Amino acid sequence: MAKNTPAPPPSSSSRGNTDRGRRGHGRGRGSAGGEAESSSAFRVHWETTIAPGCTSKMVQWLVDHPVDCIVLFLEDKSTPCPQGQPSGSNKQEIYGVTAKIVFNGDLEYRGLFMLQPEKFSEVVQNHIGISKRLYYDQAKNFQQTGNGIAPTEISEGDPEYNNLLESVLEAFPWYMDLHGLWKGIPSISLKAAINSTLGISHGAQLLSIVKKTSTTTASDSSSEPPMSDCHTCTANEPS
Repeated sequence: MAKNTPAPPPSSSSRGNTDRGRRGHGRGRGSAGGEAESSSAFRVHWETTIAPGCTSKMVQWLVDHPVDCIVLFLEDKSTPCPQGQPSGSNKQEIYGVTAKIVFNGDLEYRGLFMLQPEKFSEVVQNHIGISKRLYYDQAKNFQQTGNGIAPTEISEGDPEYNNLLESVLEAFPWYMDLHGLWKGIPSISLKAAINSTLGISHGAQLLSIVKKTSTTTASDSSSEPPMSDCHTCTANEPS
């Protein structure tokens, strides 16, 4: 039994410094160094109080497309393929398809998306990386540690589970949807790393736990709080 605990997935860095999105009414931060970059970059706000929903669209697409998830999140080439084809032949193509789903019909960003779709593909890639880190941080709350003993899971039925889950969902409403996708992948999930067995196909695990419906409906964005400014991604604006 391998019991190596992985480092948290790396945070995706944001590029560009200027807040050009109307969403959030100026909540984004400008250039800390004062560089004159107002015409060279724009900032994508995924979730705000006024216009939520972009993260939910992305998460729902992932939940509904398990074959895409195998390409995006698993390195095991022996992973069995379910029926159907991925949206692209590689990760970058899948990021591009996901970006189209999220932004092509968006009133704020569809014009820019049509001009530079490849930049929005990068935005999606960055946001998935950020979501991995946020999921990992919340998943750690369900692991009890102490006195040098291996962590034990706080699971459904434990007295503190419901209160803990409520707190987690308030901070990160997409936790349950992403937990269904990532809980069996050691590079993303703390629990999976602790329980990892050499030779097991984590792709098969992913397929077995992906559900078309989940406890938290990703498409229901009306009650979701905004993600903070540090979770925005950027891309270059055409000159």
